[in-house]
Amino acid sequence: MAVVSFAAKQGVSGQLLLKQKPVKNAEIYIHEQNLKTTSDEQGYFDFADLVTGAYDLDIKVDNQHHYNFTATFDLNRQIFELSELQLDDLVVSAHPLDHNQLRMTMPVEIIDEDQLVMNRSLSIDQTVNQVAGIQSGSFGTGAGQVVIRGQQGPRVSVLSNGISNQDAAAVSPDHWVSSESLLATQVEVIKGPATLLYGGGAVGGLVNVVDQSIATSPYDGFSGAFEGRLSDSALDERAGVLTLNAPLSDDLMAHLSYFYNETDNYDIPGFAESRYLRDLMHEQEPHGDEEAAHEYGQLNNSAVRSSGLQAGLSWLTDNGYWGVSWQNFDRKYGIPGHSHLDQDHDDHGETKQQHDEQMHDAHRVWIDLDKQAVQVRGLHRFADGFFTQLKTHYGYTDYQHIEYDNGNPETTYSNEGHQWRFELNHKHRFGFDGVWGLDWSTSDFSALGHEAYIVPSNTDKLGLFLLEERQFGDLHWELGVRADHQKITTDLFPDNSETAFSFSTGFNLKLSE
Repeated sequence: MAVVSFAAKQGVSGQLLLKQKPVKNAEIYIHEQNLKTTSDEQGYFDFADLVTGAYDLDIKVDNQHHYNFTATFDLNRQIFELSELQLDDLVVSAHPLDHNQLRMTMPVEIIDEDQLVMNRSLSIDQTVNQVAGIQSGSFGTGAGQVVIRGQQGPRVSVLSNGISNQDAAAVSPDHWVSSESLLATQVEVIKGPATLLYGGGAVGGLVNVVDQSIATSPYDGFSGAFEGRLSDSALDERAGVLTLNAPLSDDLMAHLSYFYNETDNYDIPGFAESRYLRDLMHEQEPHGDEEAAHEYGQLNNSAVRSSGLQAGLSWLTDNGYWGVSWQNFDRKYGIPGHSHLDQDHDDHGETKQQHDEQMHDAHRVWIDLDKQAVQVRGLHRFADGFFTQLKTHYGYTDYQHIEYDNGNPETTYSNEGHQWRFELNHKHRFGFDGVWGLDWSTSDFSALGHEAYIVPSNTDKLGLFLLEERQFGDLHWELGVRADHQKITTDLFPDNSETAFSFSTGFNLKLSE
């Protein structure tokens, strides 16, 4: 770090440079003193009431770039060259105050890009399964749900860049969570007060999958990457992802990604069925080779094939950025051990013979999924006033998957949804930093066919939330409050409207340096 001294009349002051250029609108925090300031057009900042000495600085250049270091101030202005400092890359993007991992009141797990390259799996639930305390509610290699603290389904939210996936994953564990791990550059698992920003139902926690489809800072130049994956393991996986980033001008950035992934049926050491089931089936069909009949050595119907394209365009301004992205996912996967059986009886009138006959009529079931999504994200920083910045998110999703039984389409799930989010960060007041926001979404969900056990419905949600935090010396306190109103409309039942309030708080205490 380069340090140059100039005379200063009072307090402590400094200047931020990045590659010898002034860094403007950067936020400089000294959390232990409950102090915050912002650099001006020339990168200058000051803390007028601060005495000289050593302080831990948290410098936020933009949403994804934080620098944390200890700086010593005297009566001269200090110049800090940020290019000579280590960038803190563990910034939690789902937290609106853009904290790093250590500033959260509850445990946060971040899987960064280097870890993802080494440990990606076929789906997000299997990718985060490597984190202690998190499991995969797997339904074969093609699908599964994230399980956090024993909670899953609607109790665990999965987001893509802070926007709900609006798919059908919460309805059943054999439905794919439609976030692609091959495109992810960071995966965050969050618990505690910050989860209320994304809904009051995520009592288990949330998983936020971050990609680079919308640039928030300028590219240094044209860049690209290719990642290939070949495996001779039980899956025999073949996968690849190509990523291209290009600055079309000083302010216009473009992104393009394509991925493909394919596996064979899962190899297993023996039979998939139990001895009891094989004996039961053998009584009905006593002739034939057992290994061929029961497919010894592999889990039938467990293959996966998926592909997708993602494109993004962003415009960078002096006060933020605005961007739009589009993605299309296509995924086909089997449901092992799954059978759709014709039942000509009621629940109480089934005989053992009928039950045995149906067990032999196992059909191969697979799912053909297609999802298209559009996201618009923007951030604008205010020079004056009570609020420091406005962040907005819009997401549109057109999701559909068809469940096939022996090649025949049996059930179709579809979900078309819109979501708007607005987040306003306010200035440091009375020791508090915080964000206030609004979250509105609408979803048109339907299930039609053999397993249409869910009534087609339209769901409108409106949420108001706030997150406040304060530093009391070495103690960091965080408070989250949310109010939600939900209305569900169907053609068969009267409208249902509910209002809910949620509250969460937490703190952490720094015990040593």
